[in-house]
Amino acid sequence: MNVKKIIIIILLLSLIFTFKPLIERYNIEDEYKNIEMVLDYEEVNKLAEFSEETTLSWLNYFQSNKATKVSIQEESLDSLIKSGKDLDARLVYNVSRDFNTMKDLPEEIVKDIDSKSIGQYDMLISLYNDEIFDFVLNGLKERYDNNFYKTYNNNDNKYIILKGSVKELLLKETEKYLDYTGEPYIENQDYYSSKIRYIGIGYDEMKISKVHESGMDLLLRPINYMPYSEGLAKNYIDKAKEYNVSEDFIIFQGKSILGYPDGYQILMDYIQKKEILPVLIETAVQRSHIEQDGINNLIYDLNFNGVRGFSIWDYIRERYGEYSYSGPEEIENSIYRAVTERNVRLIYFKPYMTEKNVYLTDKDEYDESFERLYSRLNEHDIKVNNVKEIEKNNLSIIILFIMFINVIIIGLYLLKNNFKTPDRYNLILGLLGLVMSGLLLIYSKSIAEKIFSLGASIVYAGFGINYMLLKLKEAEGLKGKTLIIHSMKTLTIVFVVSIIGGLITASYLSQTKYILEVDIFRGVKLSQLVPILVFIIFYIQKLLNRENNLQIYKEILNNNIKIYYGIILLIIGGIGFYYIARTGHETDIEPLQIEMIFRNFLESNLLARPRTKEFMFAAPSLSAALFFKSRKNEILTFIFSLGAVTGITSFINTFTHLRTPLYLSILRSIYSIGFSLIIALIIVGVLLLFERLLTFLKEKAYV
Repeated sequence: MNVKKIIIIILLLSLIFTFKPLIERYNIEDEYKNIEMVLDYEEVNKLAEFSEETTLSWLNYFQSNKATKVSIQEESLDSLIKSGKDLDARLVYNVSRDFNTMKDLPEEIVKDIDSKSIGQYDMLISLYNDEIFDFVLNGLKERYDNNFYKTYNNNDNKYIILKGSVKELLLKETEKYLDYTGEPYIENQDYYSSKIRYIGIGYDEMKISKVHESGMDLLLRPINYMPYSEGLAKNYIDKAKEYNVSEDFIIFQGKSILGYPDGYQILMDYIQKKEILPVLIETAVQRSHIEQDGINNLIYDLNFNGVRGFSIWDYIRERYGEYSYSGPEEIENSIYRAVTERNVRLIYFKPYMTEKNVYLTDKDEYDESFERLYSRLNEHDIKVNNVKEIEKNNLSIIILFIMFINVIIIGLYLLKNNFKTPDRYNLILGLLGLVMSGLLLIYSKSIAEKIFSLGASIVYAGFGINYMLLKLKEAEGLKGKTLIIHSMKTLTIVFVVSIIGGLITASYLSQTKYILEVDIFRGVKLSQLVPILVFIIFYIQKLLNRENNLQIYKEILNNNIKIYYGIILLIIGGIGFYYIARTGHETDIEPLQIEMIFRNFLESNLLARPRTKEFMFAAPSLSAALFFKSRKNEILTFIFSLGAVTGITSFINTFTHLRTPLYLSILRSIYSIGFSLIIALIIVGVLLLFERLLTFLKEKAYV
């Protein structure tokens, strides 16, 4: 058996190991189909204020539309003040500089401020009736140590001092003061308040009784305060029992999870015992989850027992009537995408708005929206039912090592094919690649997973580019029907190779932590930009190959470029940059409204929406490149081939959206190839007709 056959066998074995975790991931996602809807009590209460119905009536209404639970946030000093309760909370620093406030305070408080027994960073709570005083004081006693607070009484009002420090201080934004010429004169930054204003105080029992009366399950959203995290964790466990809280989920509120850091073990033991699923609320830019101190540690320690949650952010629920819709369809679309495309299994529901701060109160519109949403989800076999924990999937370092061998082999093939590297050099590079990948796995499995995935995305993009360039070379001299058939075959194979590359790229990151997006692939932009450089190098080596490669580069740099070539390059480059730059949701570049309307049309009529950059940009570019290569126009061939590279990287990029179920990425890519073939057929046909027209006009001009 010769060396080539041995390498092919090793390649095939590596590919078998590579596709095994993809099958496991597919099976996990196929069993993970239930969703639940949790109501935000405060938002439902605001909806009731806009309507002629009670909060309880609205809770019952949403329950009839398959909402199962209601979340109540723990009250803070800030929430109590905003709800109109008879109290006030001010930073002592600001109080001590307000003459009118100081003269109205009890003498004992003034004395303690002057003697610095009360610090500048403490909070002064003024309470104007016994009911609110008792609520706040009892909440403090249950949650915090005695040395954290001190009470003061006088005949009319009662006061509580909460001990603060400079670490809790909240500052206003810096203000600039200008002189009469408009030049900056001085900057000022005032103290606003303290983080203590936002610590947990207790739960409103009237709200809790309404939830119980509705018959829905109750969830509490506790607030953590790190200096007293142990006591807060214990208090939550007591309150959960007292109020008969649901043991399905826990949704944390604030910058850190309940109990972190000192009460972390107490909380984790409770969650494990009750088999509670912590909720990872997706960020507003739809990437990963809201950062909270301790949340990632908790999910890892629970062996990834968690659930992704989608909060209907204000900018989403204000999309009433957007994109030529007459109602809340675009809000519904946002929920649909979160569930089907991003493995969200808990919808944190807030009522829709017809415009900013104006709530939709028409039940008929809600009914129609829920009916459409559930019908569309049913097409994906997604049901409203109890959400269970996701099955676990993990890869050993040995399996990962074997999986990466195919990337090394394909990479060496590309080097030999394009640069004619001697076999001995390839052998040395191959051994070096194996050693380095093994050492990387030993050093950090997590880093290795991401680097292997990035390497696969670049190498398989290069493989697709390499095949595309071979077919471009074969297109020289082709005409009519032969060119059309060649274009269809080339496009199909290039895009199928890219899909396979995408699957291999995703295989290294098929573990549960990536499905839940506790960890993410961070090489998206790099995996799109590096293949462009690879294409340029391969193009010069393969299509312009001569003995003196250095001379080729000199000729390219000294070549006279016609103005219209430059215009075409700018257009193609601009469109390519537009698509690459807007990848993800973290830039200010948004799709055009007409594109969103077209996207929504596709989304409403297909199980998976194909990516427009693939069939509206990359497919026409590849078709045009093949046409111009057949006419030996190297400059236009290069320009349009460059546009085609975005399609290759896009297909691979589709599979690096790791929270997207595998079947949806595959289906999306298949649709995309179908649309691409139609577009390619049209483009080649139009170019051939245009060529005939030009020929006819030229002949007529000479007659």
